[in-house]
Amino acid sequence: MTAFRSVFVLLPWAVLSAALADPTSAANACQQIAASVSTASGVFYPGTLPYPRDVTHWASSSSQNATCSFEPGTAEDLGKALNVISTLRTPFAVKGGGHTTNPGFSSTTGVQIALSRFSDVVYDPESQTATIGAGLTWDTVYAALDPLGVNVVGARGPGVGVAGLSLGGGMYDRVWAINNFVLRTDRRIFVPHKSVRFDC
Repeated sequence: MTAFRSVFVLLPWAVLSAALADPTSAANACQQIAASVSTASGVFYPGTLPYPRDVTHWASSSSQNATCSFEPGTAEDLGKALNVISTLRTPFAVKGGGHTTNPGFSSTTGVQIALSRFSDVVYDPESQTATIGAGLTWDTVYAALDPLGVNVVGARGPGVGVAGLSLGGGMYDRVWAINNFVLRTDRRIFVPHKSVRFDC
């Protein structure tokens, strides 16, 4: 009941913050981000590619038209963008896989951060560790690891993002997953005798 109640508390806040978003602040933030990040990252506006992919979610009810989308290519660029957003107090949202049904949960009318460039899956057989990009969906991760004969704990359904589910976005899978692994501050998840590292 607590989780259900919190949705009703958060949903009006998300709608209210979107309604109060200052479009001038968001446009200024987009310009400052574009000027401060490396060429590994990109800022995109409505009418350009890949903006539509960055703002589109699994459920159309959760998609919003952001002032711009930002695809960080490095953790350093993501940090620079968050610094600009924080300084200008600009509304933003972070989209991993985009598997949500609620507007404002991973969508915004401000700056949409799309983690799609964090898309590597690297397996180290010696340490039995998989480094998984936060912009992937779990079905993509499974497809990359299956030929190697290994697997990881993740979502049961297709299209669910690594970032959202790993950070507690998946209500059904989370109940099982929380009882079977621990997320540490160094971005490692420990499963009995296995380790998975999330790269973002």
